[in-house]
Amino acid sequence: MNETKKARSSNIEMLRVVAMFMIVLFHITCHCIVPQLNNAGTPMVSYFTQPIFHKRLLLLDWLNTLGIISNAIFILISGYFMANRESTNIKLGRIAQKLLLQLGFASLLLVCIPPLIHLMNPGFPMNMQGIGIFNGMSWFAGYYFLVVTCGALFFNNFLHQLDREKYAAFLLTLFAFIQFSWSRGRVEALAAGLGTVLTGLLLYALGGFIKRFEPFRTIKSAAFVSIIVLINGLVLLSGYNLTENKILSFLRQGGDKLPVPVIPSYDNFTIVVIAIAVCMFELFRRLTLPQSRVINYLGKATFMIYLLHDNEFFYSLWHHRNWIATLADGSAVFSLHLLKWASFTFLLGVIAYGMYGLSAKLYRRYQHLFRKDPMGNEAAQPAVRRDTPTPHTRNSATPPPAP
Repeated sequence: MNETKKARSSNIEMLRVVAMFMIVLFHITCHCIVPQLNNAGTPMVSYFTQPIFHKRLLLLDWLNTLGIISNAIFILISGYFMANRESTNIKLGRIAQKLLLQLGFASLLLVCIPPLIHLMNPGFPMNMQGIGIFNGMSWFAGYYFLVVTCGALFFNNFLHQLDREKYAAFLLTLFAFIQFSWSRGRVEALAAGLGTVLTGLLLYALGGFIKRFEPFRTIKSAAFVSIIVLINGLVLLSGYNLTENKILSFLRQGGDKLPVPVIPSYDNFTIVVIAIAVCMFELFRRLTLPQSRVINYLGKATFMIYLLHDNEFFYSLWHHRNWIATLADGSAVFSLHLLKWASFTFLLGVIAYGMYGLSAKLYRRYQHLFRKDPMGNEAAQPAVRRDTPTPHTRNSATPPPAP
């Protein structure tokens, strides 16, 4: 189908790759750099806890938005390709199998490889994992699957009944519902995380709306770039305001403890996150890229990359560097090391996905060693290829297999 081909368009796959790299940068920031900044025992941390504003911390303010924006992008992509499908065309079993198999393979690697590193270098500090990581890894996998399940069970059917005007009104209403703190709070009071689910459904439906009605076709790309720049400017200004408030409070009231800079965090429902995600999605959607097997392969590997790196084992590896001292040395040096560590982490995820694909091929090749055939024999032997086609095969509409 044409839609299936579009699902592997290299421009969208490039967006997946960029979004995943943003997530890796974000996880290094929120799980390693910010904790080091908040730890009074970190060497050189006093450089940033003096009662003055350090411009270099603006880089952390920006980095701390990247992962949540990327989560929104992945849900938008799914809605773009799935929200307009008939519910019967969404194979939940196949999606669940794909997610569970990759989750299991990533868990296997994280349980088995760290002990090997420990045996070769016992003094190497790291957090080794137990098999329970299978059930505790990557909240996003469950978030994504819940949104897609809602789409298959009822949400797609509901969206199909809406014309453009009603669809837009529904999106605006749902957006307002999660933006107003009181209404969102009442939903969260019913069940923790329900506000995040509604945000996911909003993004999923918005992706389908973009695919179905092309609402931004009259808006120039420069407008989306300007919105991204403007919102990021407000993010940096917000980081400055919050830290400066803390400094002023310290100077007025005094105290023994120096003020720790504030690095704001952002939730999935935040307007900053949704607006930048939509702008990035639309910009990449407009790109005209030739089909690239490399980009498409990296795009398919993104879920494995997500699973592999978001855990205590990788957090402990990232903590090997004193990021605060590196940032104190200079923003350029800090950025270079951050890109290096993020690229290395990303590459390990790609290698893990390659190992996963190879394992799947080996299983398909040798599954007869583990499975009985339908007739109940001991093992189903692989089919024997014929070098010479039978007369029936020659006369059939299907061409004979190549020798």
